[in-house]
Amino acid sequence: MGWKHTLATGVFSRQFVQALKSEARVQGARLRCLTPSNRRRLHALRHARGLSLNLGAGFHQRDGWTPIDLMVDPPGGLRWDVRWGLPLEAASVARIHCEHFFEHLRFPDEVMPALVECFRVLEPGGELRIIVPDAARYIHAYAHGDARFFDAMRELGGAAVPFETDIEIVNQAFRMGGDHQFAWDFLVMRRRLEAVGFERVEETGYDPARFIDQGEEWRRRESLYVAAYKPRADQGVRALETNTVENQPLGVSRALTP
Repeated sequence: MGWKHTLATGVFSRQFVQALKSEARVQGARLRCLTPSNRRRLHALRHARGLSLNLGAGFHQRDGWTPIDLMVDPPGGLRWDVRWGLPLEAASVARIHCEHFFEHLRFPDEVMPALVECFRVLEPGGELRIIVPDAARYIHAYAHGDARFFDAMRELGGAAVPFETDIEIVNQAFRMGGDHQFAWDFLVMRRRLEAVGFERVEETGYDPARFIDQGEEWRRRESLYVAAYKPRADQGVRALETNTVENQPLGVSRALTP
């Protein structure tokens, strides 16, 4: 780890040092949102229509989709913190794909404003696809001693040393070294989506023919696959308004526009 890490953890708690490092990475990524090239991409997207967004995309690219991510600079997309809101016009997006992203947001204070923004930018009838680790699958597998499930997950999250016990894998899935903020199941996902205004919330399973789901075995094995739709007759947001979000996201995005 190096002498600096040893010294820091000798003075402060390891959790404090890890949190400080994580926050420093986030703030560094936010500063990179201000680069001229990223601001030009932001300006080009602001008035676009009929978009297909891939939120938290990393390097996951598909033709016809615009990737958005904070921690990497997605090729052909936008570096952006979704917690600032989405820098797009209302009803300008046809589809949104979010794969293994929402578990990284704090529940409910970061989750609900992000869902509100998804609802706002989707056109009437627009589709939201959310994929997260399925807590119910892990709990069911643990309670029933499902060796087949856990044997395929021994290196979950790129573990340097394979996990030896099932409960270690459960902890890795739910915590992921502090990166995961909430363990989802379908009931809470449906309730939160419906509270924002989405309808026809359904659990679909892995469906690469209909969506742009990534196909790694561990994703298919552990994930909750949900689709939800904005009503065709826009009923507005029932539970939250974006102007109550602490970060005032649209103000942030306007300030960064060239």
